[in-house]
Amino acid sequence: MYYGGYYPGDYGCGYSSPYYAYPDCYGAAPYVASDYAAPAPVDPGYNYYPQYAPPAALALTAPQPPPTPVTLTRIVFKDHTTQTAVAYSLDRGNLVYINEAGARRTVPMDQVDMEASRKMNQDRGVTFDPRS
Repeated sequence: MYYGGYYPGDYGCGYSSPYYAYPDCYGAAPYVASDYAAPAPVDPGYNYYPQYAPPAALALTAPQPPPTPVTLTRIVFKDHTTQTAVAYSLDRGNLVYINEAGARRTVPMDQVDMEASRKMNQDRGVTFDPRS
């Protein structure tokens, strides 16, 4: 029977569907015993890919000690608001401080309530004296 330009079975087993192949074309493949040896065991300590070795800087080292905790200072203003400072200094009559977010702020000293700031920090065990 002619199927429009090809004959079933002319190309190995024909189409991949068994409907187009000869009945014995899709039979089970015979078992062939091989004489290949089992693969050699893998040595876990050997670096099979030296080009992917981590640089010496990234090699495992002893854990580093945790960073020294920063003493936070509370600054009380005369309008009864407070700010937390990581560091502070006095510059030409202005209090310059760095807040917890890392932003640098400058305020005139006449806006800072020095007695309330000293008292609040003394209660927390922190020394607050921008003039020293």
